[in-house]
Amino acid sequence: MQKQLIQARITPGCVPRYSGMVDCVRKSVACNGLLGGPLQGFSASLLRNIPAAGVYFGTFETLKLKLPALTGDDKPRMVHLFAAGGSAGFFYWVCGPAGLAECHS
Repeated sequence: MQKQLIQARITPGCVPRYSGMVDCVRKSVACNGLLGGPLQGFSASLLRNIPAAGVYFGTFETLKLKLPALTGDDKPRMVHLFAAGGSAGFFYWVCGPAGLAECHS
């Protein structure tokens, strides 16, 4: 978060607000508190990543087990794993709009 603050404050011809990363963290903690400074936006990241990871791994594992049965195979082949991974990636991407909550926190 502090890296983004430093990069966002750079304007040509303007005096930088922070002299470096340590100065940025120090001022952020002084302004927002110990947990509110460096961890600002962390809860929104968790709210996005935990459900999305659950969707990804749940979809992948379910399809990895179900696809071989549909094709009459006894264990997953490479094509089943590719299809399961691609489908899981798609559903992970569909959960992406939850990432908008991070932008507004």
